Amino acid sequence: MPARLRLAALSLFIIATAAGNVRSQETGTKVYLGGMKSSVMVMNVDRRSQGSGSIINMRDGYVLTNWHVVREGTDMLIVFPIWERGRPIVESDKYMQQIRKIGVMGKVVASDQKIDLAVIKINDVMKIPQGTESVKFAADSPLAGSKIYSIGNPGASDAMWIYTPGDIRQVYKKTWVSGSKGKAIGEHEARIIEATSLTSSGDSGGPAFNEKGEQIGVTQGGLNASIAQGFSYFIDSSEVKNFLKSKKFAFNTAGETAEAKTDSMPVVEAKIETPKPETPKIDAAAEEKLRQEKAATNMLNLLRPLAKDPDRKSYAADKLRQLVTLYPKTEAAREAGDLLKKLQ
Repeated sequence: MPARLRLAALSLFIIATAAGNVRSQETGTKVYLGGMKSSVMVMNVDRRSQGSGSIINMRDGYVLTNWHVVREGTDMLIVFPIWERGRPIVESDKYMQQIRKIGVMGKVVASDQKIDLAVIKINDVMKIPQGTESVKFAADSPLAGSKIYSIGNPGASDAMWIYTPGDIRQVYKKTWVSGSKGKAIGEHEARIIEATSLTSSGDSGGPAFNEKGEQIGVTQGGLNASIAQGFSYFIDSSEVKNFLKSKKFAFNTAGETAEAKTDSMPVVEAKIETPKPETPKIDAAAEEKLRQEKAATNMLNLLRPLAKDPDRKSYAADKLRQLVTLYPKTEAAREAGDLLKKLQ
């Protein structure tokens, strides 16, 4: 090949490589900022340790994390990102200085040691910051060779909301023992994603996403660097969805219709006495509508006095917008909209 053609080919290769790198960076940034809307830090009050998690159902305040993050603990402090000009504040000292003020308390409501998963319910959903979103799970497990992006809070860093990219090595069923400082914590068996990500302690429980921003796994751990580098593990989303379904928690999955994926209260089978012949039956849709109206009305009743307080009007306006978003088809939402107009 003539020197001129070789030079032209090399130039095209360099340009294509640079363009590919730019697209990869743009994808990572987009996934990170989108994933941050659902990411939280989980602080185990009983054990004084920290991990990460994701919001799976914003309306009812459910947080997904690892069993080994909560372990035998009951009370958890949930910390949400603080945003400034479209970016999350990441300096950890800015959070720790006011942790009790910005943190939201929650309780562990479900856990499974075998697959290393747990769910926390936030005590007061009105304290969930505006702009928070429920994650959307991928419809299928990822394939080897695809990208994975995780968000967590490793204690080794002076920053929070750490972004960690990687490549998926394989997805398979695994049996292993988790531990800390040479001490075994629990035995596990689950379908996992094995990736090249360099995760650390504190990342555990945090969400892992694909290039579409769909959650594909939950950060679990990895091999010690002294054994092998770039071997991290994530609980596969198939295990997560089966776990949530078994506990009757509602969640969103990519590709479902809006009606099927809407955040809602877990479906609980109730024991009902045999009704009298004349007793009318209430179908599930009507029952859910009544439940939403009641929840929206209770929330509105709490906000009315705040709206009259000059020092709390801004806070009340934010929560009224949240009410309208959570319960858009209720009468209380209509009243909240009218009250919001008066505050603006």
